[in-house]
Amino acid sequence: MTVPVTYTYQSAESGDIITNTTEVVLDAANQSVDFTVAAVDDAYAEGDEVYSVVIGTPVDTGSFENVELGNDTVATTIKDGNDNEGTPGDDDKAIVSISGDASVVEGNDASYTVSVDKAVAAGETVTVPVTYTYQSAESGDIITNTTEVVLDAANQSVDFTVAAVDDAYAEGDEVYSVVIGTPVDTGSFENVELGNDTVATTIKDGNDNEGTPGDDDKAIVSISGDASVVEGNDASYTVSVDKAVAAGETVTVPVTYTYQSAESGDIITNTTEVVLDAANQSVDFTVAAVDDAYAEGDEVYSVVIGTPVDTGSFENVELGNDTVATTIKDGNDNEGTPGDDDKAIVSISGDASVVEGNDASYTVSVDKAVAAGETALSTLTV
Repeated sequence: MTVPVTYTYQSAESGDIITNTTEVVLDAANQSVDFTVAAVDDAYAEGDEVYSVVIGTPVDTGSFENVELGNDTVATTIKDGNDNEGTPGDDDKAIVSISGDASVVEGNDASYTVSVDKAVAAGETVTVPVTYTYQSAESGDIITNTTEVVLDAANQSVDFTVAAVDDAYAEGDEVYSVVIGTPVDTGSFENVELGNDTVATTIKDGNDNEGTPGDDDKAIVSISGDASVVEGNDASYTVSVDKAVAAGETVTVPVTYTYQSAESGDIITNTTEVVLDAANQSVDFTVAAVDDAYAEGDEVYSVVIGTPVDTGSFENVELGNDTVATTIKDGNDNEGTPGDDDKAIVSISGDASVVEGNDASYTVSVDKAVAAGETALSTLTV
């Protein structure tokens, strides 16, 4: 006698059980037949679920006059969750993990993926907090916009990026980590655990990694200063770098002087280099315009900065404005009331007495050398 076996589902679903038995054959040796239905172990928090095993009309090959069904249905409740199953096994867990880039070139984005190894149930979410730790990198080295990831039925994995900030500092390799924390499940799974919870990423720095330097990769050293100075006064200048020098490092900037219509003796050039450091992003200095009595008119000199020498603060150091031309303004119109330095003194000296019949001697002199090509005429009367 063959008895068909079918299955119906009240709150369970077809995937919740394994239905290998579809008929039972009874014979002289087997007045009863046992079979099993496996309740599939999974990670979903489904609560009690009911299915039924139903036998249908038996097919008798000729043993009995009449065969009828007695109890034809057994309803079975699947008991779910840790309270029923005991210590969770691998089948009872959903594993949330993070993966991502092991390195990123400064100025680019590193990519990460947070995923769960089983599909989230419809209508439920798994929220995963995202934090950042710093081994040799610092918080300002990356942009951390993502602080949590939400997984759901439509998104079993979520991608996000972390931007490595491009700057001019020579920092070498710097390491930070992206870390996921304890997931918060609204009710999808019996158990949610973390798999790989950390990705360490190395920021690769410098021209060898970044290629042609951009503006963000450069520190610019410049000079500014007075366009003119009155003879006898000081002209002021400032050498500066547009980014702060790293602690413990220096940028030394050579200072030289060129002369267009001025001459080297027209200025006092005490400053031959400037040292910039963490405490001094700019340095001021002066150049004295020597006060003299010569009518020289406007005279031009230039203060020039040369190639900076960096001990290790920046990836690249370049010159911005490297020259300031300064005009020395000369004469009473510019200097005001003449001082002793602005005057040449012409004097006469000579014999206080002479014997009649002899010559008396006199000397006319100026206390400063007359400029080449010029004369000083003094009228003598006797």
